[in-house]
Amino acid sequence: MVAPATVLYVVMLIIPAGLALYLSLTDWDGFRADPAFVGAANYVKLLDDPELQRAALVTLLVAAAGTAGLSLLGLGFALLVNGASKANTYFRIVLFYPHVLSALVVGFLWSAILGTTGAVDNLVTTWGGQVIPFLSDRSGPRSP
Repeated sequence: MVAPATVLYVVMLIIPAGLALYLSLTDWDGFRADPAFVGAANYVKLLDDPELQRAALVTLLVAAAGTAGLSLLGLGFALLVNGASKANTYFRIVLFYPHVLSALVVGFLWSAILGTTGAVDNLVTTWGGQVIPFLSDRSGPRSP
């Protein structure tokens, strides 16, 4: 059981990452037949680039401001719904509604797929089989 996952992991992650690392150590434009190996010269050139330093600074600033902003926003919402009042109850409902809605939608989807009039049972009865009570069998799981 581990072999397919390992093959998929190697083919989809390890080989492309290794190829990218190898190509980063070459001078290759993507068109010539053979890349010329230059070693770490590309990385030295990259570290001397002022645009990289500016991009790194902007990235750090955005990350820090975003983290601080989201933390303050979360703290503000937590303080907003702390305590007991009609306004707090309203804000709790508004904040919690997306979580409830997504679970509700997933439940409806499973019912549409596995219910007694769902897609799976429609296919089974179309092919001449009996309805399978996926979601309505109260006897519990059967052992083989």
